[in-house]
Amino acid sequence: MRLSSGSRYESALGRAYLRLGRAEDACAALERALHTNPDDVETLDTYREALEACGRLEAAYTVGRRVARLAPGNAVIQQRAGSIALRLGRVNEALELLDHAVALDSRLVPAHSERSRALLASGRAGAALAAANQAHALAPDLPEPLALAAEALIALQRDDEARPLLEQALALDATLLPAALRCAISWRAPATLRPLSRGRSVRLRSRPTMWRILSGSVNCRWRRMI
Repeated sequence: MRLSSGSRYESALGRAYLRLGRAEDACAALERALHTNPDDVETLDTYREALEACGRLEAAYTVGRRVARLAPGNAVIQQRAGSIALRLGRVNEALELLDHAVALDSRLVPAHSERSRALLASGRAGAALAAANQAHALAPDLPEPLALAAEALIALQRDDEARPLLEQALALDATLLPAALRCAISWRAPATLRPLSRGRSVRLRSRPTMWRILSGSVNCRWRRMI
């Protein structure tokens, strides 16, 4: 469906607001665009992103599912909806969407990574490890798949295998605090990593996004020690 000139303007305005960090203004402009063209996939997906930026996850998920139905052959859109479902704790719905995304595009790294998280949340650590390894094989320079593989190994009680993967993740990205802290907290971690944990928890609590990522890590049996 082609957008009218007014809808195109509002949609473009919404994207511009979103780039500027003005998520509420973006939502308002995109809602105006969708009023006349409610099924435009690009505008809807941008609206989903704006709702996420506003912290309105339930609404973002509703829109994300709608976009996924309108674009069943788009792997990225399926993955994005699955990611929101996972953040909301709807693990089965997340897996449905993420499985679909991987089936559409087996090289979509974020879909494999999110599948690993969802599988771990469902207690399927072996499958989570396989998904993380697939992501790592496709993107060996990314730290996230390494950290996810390590967390799956921790859930499988294979701590000695997990530690070097976490160290590799940290070597690739020194700002990857969740991996650094999980390394530091282990009583078997190298002494040189233990100082990383001192004081980080307090500072992370003042940085909500990083603290959410850390405290929201699934199946980390050391989380209570942070």
